[in-house]
Amino acid sequence: MKLLNVQALSLPSELVAKVLGPGVFVGPIVTIEPRRRRFHQPITVTLPLPWELQSAATKYNANNLRLLCSITGISSLIFMTWLIILATD
Repeated sequence: MKLLNVQALSLPSELVAKVLGPGVFVGPIVTIEPRRRRFHQPITVTLPLPWELQSAATKYNANNLRLLCSITGISSLIFMTWLIILATD
C-alpha cells in the first residue's frame, strides 16, 4: 500500500487582490504526493471553493470557475455547490 500525501498552502487575500485585482478569489494551492508519477490506483480529491464564494452574499457562475491541474488520467471533474470533486481512473 502506497501512501498519498496532501499539502495545502493558502494565499493571503490581500496578495491576490494586489496581483490579480479585486473580484478574483483563489482557493489554496494543493499538492498531492508522490509527484511526477502516475497513480496506480484511482484517487478522488474533494476541494472546497474559496471562502469568498461560499458566503451567501456572493453569486458565482460555475462557467467562470477555473481549476489548474497537472494530474493525468482525470476521469471526472464535478463542480458542486461548494465543492470541486476530481477523480482519476
